[in-house]
Amino acid sequence: MMLTILPPDINECSLDPDICPNGMCENLRGGYRCVCNTGYEADISGKRCIDIDECARSPLLCDNGLCRNTPGSYSCSCPQGYSFNPDTDTCEDVNECEANPCVNGYCKNTAGSFVCECSTGTKVDDTGTICIDSVKGTCWMQILDNRCEVNINGGTMKSECCATLGAAWGSPCEPCELDPGCPQGFSRSHSKNCKGKSCSICYNFNDNVTSSSAYPRQAEYFTFCIPLIGHVRIQIVTKIKSIVLAKHPTCPPGFV
Repeated sequence: MMLTILPPDINECSLDPDICPNGMCENLRGGYRCVCNTGYEADISGKRCIDIDECARSPLLCDNGLCRNTPGSYSCSCPQGYSFNPDTDTCEDVNECEANPCVNGYCKNTAGSFVCECSTGTKVDDTGTICIDSVKGTCWMQILDNRCEVNINGGTMKSECCATLGAAWGSPCEPCELDPGCPQGFSRSHSKNCKGKSCSICYNFNDNVTSSSAYPRQAEYFTFCIPLIGHVRIQIVTKIKSIVLAKHPTCPPGFV
């Protein structure tokens, strides 16, 4: 019986530490092979690690977005209105309505965006996020015995009417409902924020006044200035229930 003496094995992995870029060298009898890192695979010889193009292999990868192959991996770029979900490797629609972007209207989520829907009598502004008045009507300054009295001449937007002196608006009239987020004299008719000058009262009394409301009952005579209502600048001079239009020289800027 003859014994075959094999030549000593050459450990290629020890001779060349960089023999398997992007992988680990495994020594074999008479050769070696590359065990590749994640994102790479061995070529047909088993001795070279090549990059895997994940985007080409998985067409649904980065669905709704753009897949870019990178060395050993990939990246997803999502368009505006979408965000990347690492659990599904897709771009998912963002529900913008959860942030309540619509002022005075109803938010409807759409694929990659949203729309603001407005109620009758209002329309969406140029920003697409605010429903503003589109109809002018009569602004009433008093409600007595369930009747609207003392109207301001000319048509007025409901938001402008109710944010200043209006107690009711329209025909038939409807009582004003103040925006809880805005003080008297301010409105959100043209903005997400309260805008407009407060209806600061310009007192010129010859009697004692103990109330700061629009109609202080303790005053015999009083005057006050209000900001622009539509295209009408007015100042009221009143004696109890008598209301007339007048001018006052000491009103602050923005008032007449």
